Parts: sequence; C-alpha cells; structure tokens
Amino acid sequence: IMKLAIERNEAKRNEYFVSIGQYQPEQLVFVDESAVDRRTPARRYGWAKSGQRARMHGHFVRDGILYTQIVEGSFSGETFFNFILNLLERMQPFPARNSVLVMDNCAIHKVEGIRELVEE
Repeated sequence: IMKLAIERNEAKRNEYFVSIGQYQPEQLVFVDESAVDRRTPARRYGWAKSGQRARMHGHFVRDGILYTQIVEGSFSGETFFNFILNLLERMQPFPARNSVLVMDNCAIHKVEGIRELVEE
C-alpha cells in the first residue's frame, strides 16, 4: 500500500507550512500541470484512500489564473522553460503581489536553468 504524500513526512510538511507562511497570500503564484484527453469529460470519480473522500485543489493566484499555456502532447523541458519565462513576464518583483513562485518537486520543474531563471 502506498502512503499518500500528506502522510509521508509530517515534519517536512510542517516545515513547508512555516516557510510558505512568511508570505502574504496575494504574493503567491502556484504552478502545476494537468492533462486532458477525450476521456476526461466522462470521468465521474477520482481516487482516494479507502474510507476517505477524494479532494482536488486548484489554486493559481488569489484572484484567478495569471497565465496558462495549452500544449498538444507532453510538456518537454524546453516547453516548461518557455512556460516559466512567459509566466515570469507577468509576475512582479518581490515583495509585490504575484511575486513568489511555488512549484512542487516534479522532475520537469528541475530542468536545467529554471532555478537561475526564477532567481534572476
């Protein structure tokens, strides 16, 4: 049985909440990918741990979606790099609104040059 991410390391989760808590909600910009195919509209349920309800959260910026990009096929490292480049043009310098980028540790988020681009 696989543990849900929320159960894997409570100390790391608490560390994350303390870290993210130093910013105002309006400063945060969340990045994530989602896939859609012909079967998407027909799906009637999601998966959750036995006895618990499935939950889905879709947060981008406090006021809605700041930037989106539709790609046919898979995201490549180059595609993701260009997505971040375009997103950063719409963000503000710290500490302004929409100035703190939040991503999970998905492999594509670790493409060479992304960290340097964001820190620039």
